[in-house]
Amino acid sequence: MFVTTRREFCGRHYETGTITNWLAASDIEVSESLALGASGGIAFGYFVFEYNGHLPHVALLPRNTFSPFERALDNLGVRRTSMETVKPEKGLENLRRELDLGHAVLIWGDLFSASWSGLPQGEMWAMVPMLVVGQEEDGFWVVAGSQSAFKVSVEEMQSIRGRVKKDRYRMMVLEGVDEGRWLEGLRQGIESCCALYLDKPPAGSPKNFGLSGMNHFVAMVGDEKTALGWGKKFPAGDQFKQALAGKIGQPGIWDWIEAWGTDSGADRSTYARFLQEAGPILGKDFGEAVEHFEQVALTWQGLAEATLPDSVTGLKRLKEIKLERSALRWIDPLGSIDRRLELADEYGRVWNECGDLADEGLGIRDAIVEAMSQIIEIEGKAVQQLRDVMARN
Repeated sequence: MFVTTRREFCGRHYETGTITNWLAASDIEVSESLALGASGGIAFGYFVFEYNGHLPHVALLPRNTFSPFERALDNLGVRRTSMETVKPEKGLENLRRELDLGHAVLIWGDLFSASWSGLPQGEMWAMVPMLVVGQEEDGFWVVAGSQSAFKVSVEEMQSIRGRVKKDRYRMMVLEGVDEGRWLEGLRQGIESCCALYLDKPPAGSPKNFGLSGMNHFVAMVGDEKTALGWGKKFPAGDQFKQALAGKIGQPGIWDWIEAWGTDSGADRSTYARFLQEAGPILGKDFGEAVEHFEQVALTWQGLAEATLPDSVTGLKRLKEIKLERSALRWIDPLGSIDRRLELADEYGRVWNECGDLADEGLGIRDAIVEAMSQIIEIEGKAVQQLRDVMARN
């Protein structure tokens, strides 16, 4: 039994896209660009993480990561009921009951444990919201990083929902949307975006966020001497390849820009679309900022290409594998799993065949610095224009 007649969904990001799909299942049309803006919008963060037994890796965060899911729901006026339980049987009962009542349900499940994800299983986990739009006796119809629903067995649903204690059997049901909240909510979303670029971050060091973080990133990529500079932290070899390309299940710079969000170019064009939607609601003209964000989206794409350039055969192939795996999962999560696993195996072989990239490394790093310097100039103007417009009566 399906709770919606909709057969295709357009939301892509696991948070903002799931919100869009959840509302669409109840015939409430909210674009993913509007959900992104309400969530706090785009941002910049640069971190290097190291864990025992793993290569150091880069986190290049292009969107707000300070409670974006809850912020988007609140700023869009989404009224909802949440349910949690530590008991598997109660979690299953709750889900079946709400679907029987005709409600599309948000659940949280571990992406790495999911059979359809094509990700390495065992060591890592990531509890993300997923949309359940129907049920049968032996399974549930789920929308998760796909354009249409696919069937997940009861056993697997229970397993992925119970993977992490704090989100165990958590679910959420939509009560309605108060569009009267949008005027204030979208204003708050834009102000949060500007603050993440220009002000002290809500947590952590300023050197990791916003325009300060961008300048720090540029400095580190070009740094040959200090312990955190790329000359020492990501020297030629596996460390450098990890920073650029990552591995299956562990993003590199290319993935953060091209594959983590809603759209290519670090979601800057998505944010430009949000401003075009929000302008009439707020009575603001964001024209200049929109133009700059559309322009800088192309520069972000250039930065991604600099990390996996077509001129390096192995890196080009790694990029092609990423794109094919992503497209297959979107179109047919279940039917494409064998092909995506084959591609994952090929990815590992190509990774090794790339060698240490010692000859190409300095050129790639120089190209990253050049592209990022252009981004700082354009994006800095765009955000300041945005703040200036919001400050006007």
